Amino acid sequence: MKTLFYAWGMARRHLLYALNSPKVWAGILLILSSVFSLIMPFVRSAYAFGETISIGIIAYNFSEYYSILKIFISLLFIFSELPFKDTQQTFLVIRGGKRAWYLSQIMYVFCVSILLILIISLFSIIPLIGKLNFKNSWGIIHKNAANFSPALTEYNVSASVSDAALKAVSPYEALTWSIPVGVLLMFVFGNLILSLNSISRGGYCGTVTGIILISLYLFKGFVALQWYKNFVIIEWAGFTPKSSEGASPVVVIMVLVCLFLISAIITAICSRKKSDLNIR
Repeated sequence: MKTLFYAWGMARRHLLYALNSPKVWAGILLILSSVFSLIMPFVRSAYAFGETISIGIIAYNFSEYYSILKIFISLLFIFSELPFKDTQQTFLVIRGGKRAWYLSQIMYVFCVSILLILIISLFSIIPLIGKLNFKNSWGIIHKNAANFSPALTEYNVSASVSDAALKAVSPYEALTWSIPVGVLLMFVFGNLILSLNSISRGGYCGTVTGIILISLYLFKGFVALQWYKNFVIIEWAGFTPKSSEGASPVVVIMVLVCLFLISAIITAICSRKKSDLNIR
C-alpha cells in the first residue's frame, strides 16, 4: 500500500512535468487538429442539409485512416520520453524506491490515455452543439457518407466507415467499443514504449517499436494478406472488430491484455534490477 501511495504521488508529478514538455503539447495539438479535420466537414454538411449528427461520431476518430495515424503519431511524441529521467527523478527514486518509480510511470501512461480519450470525445462534441442527436441510429449524413453520396463530396465528409459497418453496429455499440478499447490500446502502446525503452541501452527500443507499429498500419493498403490487416493493432479501437470486418473482439481483447502483461513483466524486472537508471 505504501508503494502505491508513493507511486501515485510520483505519477501526479509526472503529469505536471508533462505540461512543460514541448513534445506533449505537440502531441495534443496534433490530436486536436485530427479531431477538427474529421468533425468539421460533418458540421458544415449538417448545417447545409438541416440534419443532425449522431453521438457515435466520436467512434469515427478510431476508424478514419488519417485520424488513427495522427493519434498514434501523437502518442509517439507523448510517450517517447518514457521512462522519465530528468534530474527530479533521482529525488523521487530515493524517496519512494525504484519499484514505486516504475509503477508511477505505468500510472502516468494510464492517466494520459484516459485524458486523451476525454479530449478526443469532448472536442468531437463541442463543434456539433445544436446539431448532435443522441438516438441509437445513424443519421442520413452518416449513411450517405458511407455510400459515397455525390451531395457530400464538396464537404469532404469522411467515408471511412462502410455501409456494412453502420448496419452491423449502432452508435452506442460503437461508443461502448471504441472508448474503452481506445483507452486500453493507448495504455498498451504507451506501456510497450515504456518497458522496451527501459531495457534498451540507448532508451529508444520502445520508441522504435512504436514507429514499427505505425509503419505496419501505413503499409496495410499495399498488403493483400488478410491476417496482416487483422493484426494491425493500432486500428483495433475502430469499427472493424465489432462489424466482423477485422479481427474478432475476443482476439482483440486477449492480444491487448497479453501485450500489457508482457510489458508489465518487463517493467517489473527492470524495477528489481540494481542497475543505474542513467538519470540525467
